[in-house]
Amino acid sequence: MAAGLGISFFCFGLAYGYDIITNLVFMIGIIVANVPEGLLATVTVSLALTAKRMHKKFVLVKNLESVETLGSTSCICSDKTGTLTQNRMTVSQMFVDRKVFDVSVNYEIFRRAEKRAIERKDQEIEKKIAIPDYYDFKQKVFKDSGFMTFVKTIALSTKSTFSYNPTAEEIKTKMTKLKKIKANQIPKILNEGDALWGDYCDAKKALIDEEFDRPYLKKAVDGDASETGLIKFAQPLLMKEI
Repeated sequence: MAAGLGISFFCFGLAYGYDIITNLVFMIGIIVANVPEGLLATVTVSLALTAKRMHKKFVLVKNLESVETLGSTSCICSDKTGTLTQNRMTVSQMFVDRKVFDVSVNYEIFRRAEKRAIERKDQEIEKKIAIPDYYDFKQKVFKDSGFMTFVKTIALSTKSTFSYNPTAEEIKTKMTKLKKIKANQIPKILNEGDALWGDYCDAKKALIDEEFDRPYLKKAVDGDASETGLIKFAQPLLMKEI
């Protein structure tokens, strides 16, 4: 843009009869003056586009300057708190009856993939989906009775439970989507009998219904973190038997 403006004024200068040297100096002045002015906007747009691409990869950028900092980072050190992951506890292996079972493939995920393959009438399901190590795909049964007994023991012994009580902020956010209203139209504190109380209850029910239909791996669980992954793994297996 700066070069275009410089060349345009150079041509205008020639048309009005100014000498070439004067026009050339004027053109260079315009180009040099415009570059720093546009640099700020160029850098901001560049950082914004990078932040947008990172958002698609589930990286939240709250400050655009952090994109530049992250670009110059060569090593990231972090403790295992789930900050850099999905914060979702899962089970990868179980040792039962002196045997190691690979349980990295969750039964619920397997069943969903199998259902989609059947709906598409796929004839080579076994080759295209990950089958749990503890499940006999051809016989449609679990391979080891001791393993299933162990799973039942996990479910009976854990103190973790599936429970979800949406916060007031979550309910209000849901209200804005369901009722097509703005967030500033909702009072900070809602009491029973208020005009929007019925909408508030509807939004809360909608959130609870969504949580009920959500896959076990994504459901909210109350209890010890070490037991969370176990109960999410055991529940789909027990539901299969029921």
